[in-house]
Order: sequence, then C-alpha cells, then structure tokens
Amino acid sequence: MVTRAERRWVLRFGLIVAVMTAVPYVLGYAQQGSAWRYTGYLFGVEDGNSYTAKMLLGAAGHWLFRTPYTPYPQTGVLAFLPYLLLGKLSAPPGQHEQLIAMFQLFRVLATVLFGLATYDFLAVFIRTIGLRRLGTALAMLGGGLGWLAVLGLGGLWHSSPLGQVLPGMDLPLEFYSPETFGFLMVFGLPHLAVARALLLWGLRDYLLPPQAGAGWLRAARPGLLWLVMGLFQPLTVVSGWAVLAGHLALTGLLRWRQGRRAAQTEEQATPGVDSFRLYFWRAVRIGLLSAPVVAYTLLAFRLDPFLRGWEQQNRIVSPPVHHYLLAFGLVLPLAAWGVKSLWKGQTATAAGQGSEAGSVPLEPINLSREAGLLPLAWAAIFPLLAYAPYNLQRRLPDGIWVALLTLALVAIERGPKTSWQRWALRGLVGLGFLSTLLFSLAATFGVLQPAPPLYRPAGEVRGFEFLAAQADPDALVLAAYDTSNPLPAWAPLRTLVGLGPESLNLEELNRRITCFYSEACPPGERLALLDEFGVNYVWLGPAERALGDWNPGRMAELEQIYHEGAYQIFRVR
Repeated sequence: MVTRAERRWVLRFGLIVAVMTAVPYVLGYAQQGSAWRYTGYLFGVEDGNSYTAKMLLGAAGHWLFRTPYTPYPQTGVLAFLPYLLLGKLSAPPGQHEQLIAMFQLFRVLATVLFGLATYDFLAVFIRTIGLRRLGTALAMLGGGLGWLAVLGLGGLWHSSPLGQVLPGMDLPLEFYSPETFGFLMVFGLPHLAVARALLLWGLRDYLLPPQAGAGWLRAARPGLLWLVMGLFQPLTVVSGWAVLAGHLALTGLLRWRQGRRAAQTEEQATPGVDSFRLYFWRAVRIGLLSAPVVAYTLLAFRLDPFLRGWEQQNRIVSPPVHHYLLAFGLVLPLAAWGVKSLWKGQTATAAGQGSEAGSVPLEPINLSREAGLLPLAWAAIFPLLAYAPYNLQRRLPDGIWVALLTLALVAIERGPKTSWQRWALRGLVGLGFLSTLLFSLAATFGVLQPAPPLYRPAGEVRGFEFLAAQADPDALVLAAYDTSNPLPAWAPLRTLVGLGPESLNLEELNRRITCFYSEACPPGERLALLDEFGVNYVWLGPAERALGDWNPGRMAELEQIYHEGAYQIFRVR
C-alpha cells in the first residue's frame, strides 16, 4: 500500500525534521565557553541528565540498570537498555560530549522510524497521498490549542472546573506530555519515539489481510516488534494490548449485530473469513510473544523492595478532562465524523484518491470493515486508559493522537467534497503546528542565554571531572539536590538524591541534607548521615551554601581534596 516514492518522501521528511530540531542543540554548544558548559538538553533537563548518567553506567560496564540517584542498595533491573548500550560505545577523554553526540544520533534514527511507522499506519486507512503526508506531519509535529496560553488565555489550564488549583498541571499538554502528542518525542525523547514506531507497526501488521503462503515470521512479526518495544518502554506494550482488546470488543459487537439482523430478516449469512476469530488469534499470538518483558518488569517491581518504593513515588497522573478537550479540540469534530464513517463501513470516494491533494491515485485499499474499527476502538478506550486507577495513568493512552488524526483524515477523505473539506484542511495546517512552533522558538531563545538548568557552571563541571578521575566507581557523594542531578552525568558516581521518583525517601533525605549544611544542625546528625549510607565525599558549592552557612572544613571526619573558586570537595576519612 506504500510505494517506494512515498517511502522516499517520508525518509526525506524525517531527516529534515531531525536536522531542523537539532539546530537549538547546536546553538547550545556554540554558547558554552569558559564560564558555562552545556548539558546537551533543551527541556526536561533533570530527566536528560539522567539519560546521560544511564549511558555513563553502560560505559562503566553495567548491563542492568541501577539508578545513581539513591544511596539504598539495589540488585539491578533490565531497564533503559538502549541508553546502557549507547554508553558502551564511549570512552574518555571527552566522554560527556561523546554521549550527547550518540544521544543525538539516536534521536535522528528515532525520528525517521517514527515517521515511517506513522505513514505506514495511516496508509492502512487513508488512500490519498497528500492526506497521508499531512497526517504524518501532524503526528510528528502537531499539537492542540496550547497556543492559546501564549496569547493570554493560560487561565484555561490553571484550575479544574471545580476550582481547585492543579500544581504541575498548569500548562497545555503539548508542552509536557510526550504520550499525548509526538513532538516532544522527536525533540528530545528518542526511546519513546522508537516505542511509538514499534507500536504503530505492530498494529498495522495486526490489521493487514491474510497473505497466501506467508511464513511463520510474517505471522510472528507484530509480536516480535512489541517484544522489542518492551525494551524501550514496557508500558507501551500494555497500551497496545488495551487497543487490541478494544478492537476485539467492537469487532465482536459488530458481528453480533450483523448476526441478529440476519436472523430477524431471515437472510443467509454471507460466507467468508471469520474476522473476529482471525483477529482474536492474532491478538493472542501478539500478547504471548510480547509478554516476557512486561511480565519481568511487573515481577521485578513487585518483588524488589527498592523498585517497589520507586514505583510508589513515581506518579504521572492525567490532568482534568478539559485539558484533553483543549489538546484535541482541533481534530475532535472531524474525528467524530470519521467514527461515523468507519462504523458504517463507508469507503473513500473517487474524488478522494489524490488529485486534489496533488498526488497520484492509488489502488483501492483492501480494508475490511472490522479492520477499520481499530482507530474507533482506540478512541473509545481513551477515557478508560487516561483515568485508570494507576499511578502512571497519563502514560497509558500512548499514541491516541495518531488514532484521532486517523479518524479526522478519514472524515476528510470520505466525506462529501464540499468547501467544508478545504476549510478543515486549512484549519489543521494553519493551527495544528502553532503550539509546536511556539515551543521550538521558546527552546531556541532559551538556549541562547547560558544559565541553569540548561547549562552548568564550568567550575562545577571541572569538579565533577576531578571526581570522575579520582573517585572509585559508584562512590557516594553528598550534595544538594541541584548539584546531585547533573553530577552523575559527568562522573559515574552515586548521590543521595537527584531525580524525583528514582531517589527513594526523597523528602526525608532532602531534609537531612539541608540540616547537614546548616550551622544549627547537631554534629551527631551529620555523623549519622555519613555513617548510615557510607558517604565517601562531601561537595560544597553555591547550591550547598544556599542551604546553610556551615563549613565542612571544621569537621574532623572530612579532609579537603579539591578547591577551585566556589567549589570544594571533601573526602570522608
């Protein structure tokens, strides 16, 4: 269903997007100098530093993930494998720059794969080449009505309809939720972009009609794709299972309605392939093949005490419903029309074969009515996923934007060819990219002014590099939270805190660290903190002085081993 010419276009488009989104990163490195060092990230810098730290763990020889942001013992878990593998390709000197360069190459590859998979998925439902291209561009770069916040209407997101304040949810979803849209994945979350690509390819293979003579590999391919997907993001596999379950439920409902109608009219059922049975066994096969990583992750987080504590701290909840309505407001009316078309089994009109979109007509899509129910089912289960009783509920409806775009494009292609279609296309093109454009401009202008968190003081980084050269691997450093987050990105060491969910007992440890640097802290509490976790080094810099005015040099148990400018490092005797 996708020609070589179409695939070449998608490859070019993906590379163009990857290069254009790399410009702010290049500017960041151009701005660093004797005073500042660039972290290599544009948004979510705390998470970005943790990705570099994960790559550095791989470079140090680790195959199982152990977070460097906690002093508590860990057995290790199979997670973040792509970053661990990337780290094994690096070596000193200049290791941090190597890791950021490999992260960018990973981002370019992920962007291209995301584009190819999205186009292939849309091609199952959309015949018009121009609409396929538009859908791919919107899936990768599109957004909702978040641009209204920039025009002074940010109050729409500041509270819920009940009036309560929503801390951490006062921004449009396109600015912080990669699961809801796709641009944040393209811009700086490559592991999620690869997972989205594998999700869409698996769903496409699940829907394709049976092929005579197809071997076992063709039958197993969607399940194997999702098995690999679990290594990038295990929760996306669960999202895919939910989509398959929703599709089977709708397919079963459709078959039941058809059988009931045939019984009432005493019509003879039309012989043919039992679609429900076909899709049911495909779903079972996909589920069994993709289950190992999900089952392993589930057991690990249930049996390991540290991972269980991490899971309890890791809360990514969905915002109020009206946030989603604002996010999807541009496509919801069209998507509702597309639901009607797919449920009734309408086919694309001849006028929709591409001439008005400037493309070459293709052969009719061989799509059964049951296969066409998948994006409809995906949209139908969205509320169940987004508000499931689970602490990572916002991550569950991964890819819903692609489903809604598919429904909207179906409406445009199969609806009556009147002026409303032209206006719908103009609306999608004219407004669908505004939020992304504004976010990109903000990131570009932000990187032009060296300041934390995008940059770190050069003196601080020199201290990190000193520790990387002098300290034993996995040594434990006591420092303030603001220092502890970037430190493991430059030195393969551990800190007491530094990354929200991965720092067990974060609030308690932050309180004790604040006390440690305070003049009023009892000496016994300082010694207890050092002894309890076996701290090897104590860091003193501007972030620590902001916590208190105590001088670690007065403590007999500490020996100063480094002093440059505002930064001092002490070894615990």
